[in-house]
Amino acid sequence: MSHQLHRIICLTLVVLLLSSEVSGIGVFEVRIVSFYNSDSITQTRTCCEGITENSVCSQKCRTYFSICLMHYQNPPPLDSKCTFGADMTPVLGESTFHLGSHANVIRTIELPFSFAWPQSFTLSVEAWHDNLRNDTFRDPRYMIQRVVHTSIVQPSHRWVKKVMRSNITMMSFEYRVVCNKNYYGKKCDHFCRVRDDELGHYYCTENGTRKCMEGWKGNYCDQAICPEQCHNSYGSCKKPNECSCRIGWEGEFCTKCKKDPNCLHGICYEPWQCICQHGWTGFLCNIDKNYCSKYKPCENGGSCKFDPTSNYTCSCPPSFKGSNCQYKRCPRENPCSNDGKCVEIHTGYRCHCAEGFTGDRCEKHVKSCDKIVCENHGTCVMGEVGGWCACPKGFTGDFCEKEINECQSSPCQNGGTCVEYFDDYACSCPSDYGGKNCELYLPCPCRNGGTCIGLSRCECRNGFTGRRCEILINKCKRLRCRNGGTCLSYAREGREECICPLGITGPECQYKNYCVQKPCLNGGTCRYHQRQRSFKCSCSSEYMGNWCQYDKRTAPQIRNEPDSSNMPSYRGEQSFRGEQSFRGEKSFTGKQPMSRGNRVFSFAKLIYFLPILTLNIRLMVCNI
Repeated sequence: MSHQLHRIICLTLVVLLLSSEVSGIGVFEVRIVSFYNSDSITQTRTCCEGITENSVCSQKCRTYFSICLMHYQNPPPLDSKCTFGADMTPVLGESTFHLGSHANVIRTIELPFSFAWPQSFTLSVEAWHDNLRNDTFRDPRYMIQRVVHTSIVQPSHRWVKKVMRSNITMMSFEYRVVCNKNYYGKKCDHFCRVRDDELGHYYCTENGTRKCMEGWKGNYCDQAICPEQCHNSYGSCKKPNECSCRIGWEGEFCTKCKKDPNCLHGICYEPWQCICQHGWTGFLCNIDKNYCSKYKPCENGGSCKFDPTSNYTCSCPPSFKGSNCQYKRCPRENPCSNDGKCVEIHTGYRCHCAEGFTGDRCEKHVKSCDKIVCENHGTCVMGEVGGWCACPKGFTGDFCEKEINECQSSPCQNGGTCVEYFDDYACSCPSDYGGKNCELYLPCPCRNGGTCIGLSRCECRNGFTGRRCEILINKCKRLRCRNGGTCLSYAREGREECICPLGITGPECQYKNYCVQKPCLNGGTCRYHQRQRSFKCSCSSEYMGNWCQYDKRTAPQIRNEPDSSNMPSYRGEQSFRGEQSFRGEKSFTGKQPMSRGNRVFSFAKLIYFLPILTLNIRLMVCNI
């Protein structure tokens, strides 16, 4: 029902679509082939243009044509309306011209129609002289010729040629009727459009009739053609040459019924049946009538009987129980020792032992912790079966007497040697291997014959250096390293480099890093400036001086002495350069005249500056 409703809706949409396309179902085409007016005169026998000289018009006509298509009238009235359409051409030529029969858009007039073509028609063709070059007004004096043709024509792509003559002119034109795309028939009123969808699968013939595509049938070619073997009642086709089964049927051609999905040993003749095969019974054919004889499930002398609900039932002797008589009952004589009681359980029986005994038959005495000695710091724990030793890490055994050998399981791989430790082990791996168990392949990264020391260090042979022995030591040609520096030549890269010892810096190891010698006292921090070749001591809050050598509690006594206005004023962070004197708010260079006007240094001042002057002079003499 839903499929029919869907089809009705789709057909309604198609009808609406077709109604919107009926804006034109065909076209009447006219084109002028040739026109002869040798005298260049109109139908009133006057010249189109100019004057008459020796019975000859001095100028040619400019000829255009007016087309009027109307319903069939014979004879047509002169004032008849163009009921089927009208149009005109531009100027096609002068008094006489020949355009040929080839297609020409300029001289072809198209008159579309949106009704069923009646086949009979009346066509009026008028030749005019363009005197005003104005299509909106036509003066009857300038009509050259008017011809009227009445006939019957059916839609076709062939042109119908017509030649009309008068006393002064001859006109040749042709016409035809052509149906629009998807329209066919003698009246262009038959619609047919190729489609390949759920509404149909067909194409259109030359006369517009539907012809089904291969594999489809029906008025609208919407029914798939099924294979001949496909069952008519249990199968159907949605696509050609396929067989889709209805519910309850299966197989290539839908001839096999589906049985109940839980049916084990049965067949069906209709969907969802379960008809048992020989030897089976039950609603789902899951009960084996011959189970007892096939499998003999009853043990210990039990007798088997067929049961329609559970295949079989075992009748057990008095001493056994269970679905297969596989479990023992408590015998008449108590099997439990030491006053133990026999208790039946689901899987047989067991002995419930008296206090102080354990075992399957209560045959073992329970040991208490006061009689158990645990070695290696083990701890005795009481349980249901008596005391037992809980061993610390690294020991095992009933009394924790055995040390666990971690190397016993041979954990080291790839030829590694196991070294046992307490509660641990280590692997001594061969070269190219590493990891806890020597499981990692680690090829030696040392180049040029270097020897691997561990996993990250290389011992290079003579002539090579670098982290991986990748640098060839060549004699330097351009660079000369000072202060014990070593020159390396990179021949491949074309450069040389100085490797300076500790405390030396610079491209040629020419600068000394004074901070290496730790010149700052009393916990001061040394900062070396390579560009200025100087260093600074950052003093703590309790000290001052270039080397933080003065305690601020005693330094103010010197600073506050009389005539101390010219003393250098030190800050918490002082700097020193070998070429110059101390930097401060005031610089002491030794070049100030020691005159009375400048107030000569006192003995205390000399003692204050003596260590500084001594170091300054030593550095200047040594040129460092």
